[in-house]
Amino acid sequence: MTIEEIARDPRCLLHRIDPARRQLQFRPASAELVRAAAFIDGRTDIWTGPPVALPFEGAEAEAPTATPAIFHMSFCGSTLLARLLDFPGKVLALKEPNCLVDLADWKRAGGGPEFEAMLRFALAMLGRPWAEGEQILLKPSSWANNLIDELLDGNGLAVFVTIARDRFLEAVLRGGSERLAFTARLAAHLSPFAEGGPGRLQSAIDSDAEPIGKVARLALVAHDLELRLFERAIGRLAAAETVDFANIEQSPFEAAAAAAAGLQLALDEAEIEANCDRWTQANAKADAAFSAEQRASENEQVRAAYGAVIDDALAWAENALGPGTLRSA
Repeated sequence: MTIEEIARDPRCLLHRIDPARRQLQFRPASAELVRAAAFIDGRTDIWTGPPVALPFEGAEAEAPTATPAIFHMSFCGSTLLARLLDFPGKVLALKEPNCLVDLADWKRAGGGPEFEAMLRFALAMLGRPWAEGEQILLKPSSWANNLIDELLDGNGLAVFVTIARDRFLEAVLRGGSERLAFTARLAAHLSPFAEGGPGRLQSAIDSDAEPIGKVARLALVAHDLELRLFERAIGRLAAAETVDFANIEQSPFEAAAAAAAGLQLALDEAEIEANCDRWTQANAKADAAFSAEQRASENEQVRAAYGAVIDDALAWAENALGPGTLRSA
């Protein structure tokens, strides 16, 4: 297939961007599999055929104007929010496409003369409607929060999903060593893109905490950097909707309705209600039964095991990072 043929078919999902090889990888998928998957970054088999690799040459397209986007912090309920806003024939949510992770890594490595062109091309490919009259909703990975300015270009439609500092740290610790390692890497990845980021990262690294305390502090640096990147983006937009994890957790319909309005999605209340009926009693990432009581019990176990670590890290963050909230909210 040629790049022109692939560009005309939204079922050919742009999956990878490799600047070293100057290569694009597309993978055929179906709307049903994309919609069902918690993530479309390769963790779930959503593919209906083999990958197609093509060179950068000929990959030219204008990015769509104002593709609605959910920008989020890690572990904040954004996957559930995206599911509540996804409705066949109305909205298709693309949850964490891997090509944006590749672009985020490329930017972190310094970018290059082809970076902006490939970013525009990626947005054009992701913005293609899969069905007539159906809107695309983009939810980049939190790893791609260093691309917010480029993805919005000052006039996009966006919702920013946050989570309180203490709830974030509980979620990180609840996920064990894998999440702790991820958030430490996230802090390093995002640090060059927020004012004072490298100094804040170094402050956590140089702290004399025990290893578990150090990585807890690094997690809170990641949280802080995401907040500051959100602040900067919100300050450049004419209007932006913010939704907190507590809103999604306690009032999912109201949170989804507010997000739909901010994103100018053509959803009515009955459609959002139907999604709430399906997803608020399920685990949005695994389509399994979900229990708020079980999650509360898990958080209590985290507190029992790591209470001193949490308290120490939160006290450090208040002093070293300042308030853990959006200053522009």
